[in-house]
Amino acid sequence: MKKIICILLGLNTFLSAHLIDDAQRAFKQKDYQKAIKLYERSCIGGNPLGCLTLGAIYGEGWGVKKDYLKSVDYLQIACKQGEALGCYNLGVIYDQGKGGVRQNYSKAFELYQKVCKEGVYEGCNNLGMMFEQGKGIEKNFTKAKEYYLIACEGGNTDACNNLGIMFEQGEGGAQDLEKAVYYYDYSCKELNAEGCNNLGMLFEQGKGVVKNLQQAESFYKKSCELNNAN
Repeated sequence: MKKIICILLGLNTFLSAHLIDDAQRAFKQKDYQKAIKLYERSCIGGNPLGCLTLGAIYGEGWGVKKDYLKSVDYLQIACKQGEALGCYNLGVIYDQGKGGVRQNYSKAFELYQKVCKEGVYEGCNNLGMMFEQGKGIEKNFTKAKEYYLIACEGGNTDACNNLGIMFEQGEGGAQDLEKAVYYYDYSCKELNAEGCNNLGMLFEQGKGVVKNLQQAESFYKKSCELNNAN
């Protein structure tokens, strides 16, 4: 019996993977209705990627009317099935309170914590913002820096830029312009437009660096180009 169950599970996984491939092809061809039906079959068949994609489709309104309540339903399934991005996207919706979904900082915080531990560094960055801004929790600049650092070291350039801002403004400790320059420069090198802009302002004002308007202009230009590219 156990062997039969294993075979059936393997067959379901194989079929579900094929459904995802077919759905992705239909989506690229902008046959959204066909794609949605295939993603639904995949989701029902136990593939969290199908549920995750449906959550994104209804959340972004790709080929359908935006429906955040439906998006939440699918993301909850994906999250329960172990898809970390499903949990993260669900956290964002609760954080922002979109389209009839009541804002719930407590749920957002819980979901961000879960995915941060699983290596979704956007979740760590968002935890940092919640602590920095006091969103649903008491402000704690030390905790904010801790989560920004985890996210930055994990490759999230927004978190590196956020660290730069905290060091520039002296949040959670003394102002440290050397560290501000370091994190802005790091995020800019990793193609973060806001990091380049902030670095440009430091060069324009001569904060933590020797004043250099040419350098400032080059960083502003790079920031502008990155924004246009996005």
